[in-house]
Amino acid sequence: MVCLRKDHPLAAKATLQVSDLQDNLTIICHPQGHPETRVHLLELLGNAGVTLEDYSCASHPSEVQTLAKEGHGIALIREGTLLEEGLITRRLAGVDWTVDTAVIYGNARHQCVG
Repeated sequence: MVCLRKDHPLAAKATLQVSDLQDNLTIICHPQGHPETRVHLLELLGNAGVTLEDYSCASHPSEVQTLAKEGHGIALIREGTLLEEGLITRRLAGVDWTVDTAVIYGNARHQCVG
């Protein structure tokens, strides 16, 4: 999903095209948190013909929304994310991008007692 301000010019569209991301997608997740995810995102965007020039990096999903709300551009977020006041989401036509997540923990630290 694309997260943007309600008053952004692209908000008038019911669905966005991937080409709408060019020069508008200016907020992405900081590479330090999930470097592989960022590389994968850049590959997906590149394969769709979108290149990123100048952008802001956000360390947390709430920071992504803050940057969008403050007018720093648009961002990609997970479907179903609760939005702050003044923001909306729009679907991207023609793509089926997903985010894979894994949880890893030390068995010795988190033993189940039963």
